[in-house]
Amino acid sequence: MHLQEYSLEILVNEKPLPEYNIPIDESNSKNTSISYVTDSLTQMKNCSDFTAYVPVITPGERYTVRFEAKQAKPSNIIISRIFIDGQTDQVQHLHQQSGSRTRSFFCNNERTKVYFFKFSYFDKPDGKTNNNFKVPFPVKKKSIQQQKKYTYGKPGSITVCFFKGIIVDQNALNSKTKFEIKQVNIPETTDTKNIEINYTTGFDAMHAKIQPATVTKIVSLKPIAVLHLHYRSVDWFANKRLSLPILNFDQEKKNISNNEITKESQIKNNDNVKQLKRSYDEISKNSENECINNNILKKFNAE
Repeated sequence: MHLQEYSLEILVNEKPLPEYNIPIDESNSKNTSISYVTDSLTQMKNCSDFTAYVPVITPGERYTVRFEAKQAKPSNIIISRIFIDGQTDQVQHLHQQSGSRTRSFFCNNERTKVYFFKFSYFDKPDGKTNNNFKVPFPVKKKSIQQQKKYTYGKPGSITVCFFKGIIVDQNALNSKTKFEIKQVNIPETTDTKNIEINYTTGFDAMHAKIQPATVTKIVSLKPIAVLHLHYRSVDWFANKRLSLPILNFDQEKKNISNNEITKESQIKNNDNVKQLKRSYDEISKNSENECINNNILKKFNAE
């Protein structure tokens, strides 16, 4: 996701997942969010015309978030926060110069435990198990008004918010509030034919000691930019009758342009989906051999 001077990418095995952009009016507004940059003079939001998606090629794999604020410099400090499925670990990432940053985990409030990001199936809703056995007592369901409201991002999305910030003394900040990190579940629905989100982010927890970072403070809680990347299963792309972008990992990472929408070439059946997964695995494992990779891609496109 690239919008003006800001960017957001998702990496698997150190390679960016291909991005697919579709017009806002063709996206499901209940499951997506609009990226925007705030105009520094008018304070108006300049919204993207597209919703950005990436495919989850291999469920269960860990991923890394790469993000950048190109206009950052010592006299223009920018602070960012990451939201995964609408939740955050409250860590503030400092941008003092142009250059991307990466993050592959959340950490707890005490900075003694890390939670690595991975694409994962979400748990079954309360009251059901894998064999459809129902709990023999009533389970009170939350009303729409009681369901959790997310400050930034939604389930099935990765969000980075950028703010104006400053560097401060450790004593200038109050202690952080406690929070819980766990996988987000999707509310149960009876519309099984149009399920959009098959995965949310799971976490591989590990005890670790995270070194203290430079202490920063957000000057204004109004973001100067908010970028969203929505992740969906490969089957979702196929069911939408949309062709996936070409997996071109030889392209310069900083010059990745928005993929144009084409409906002329479509994934017609599950065999195509499986072939795409195999092609991606071969590219990831043999990235040093560009000739072999290119032959795989050309063969896949010809079919």
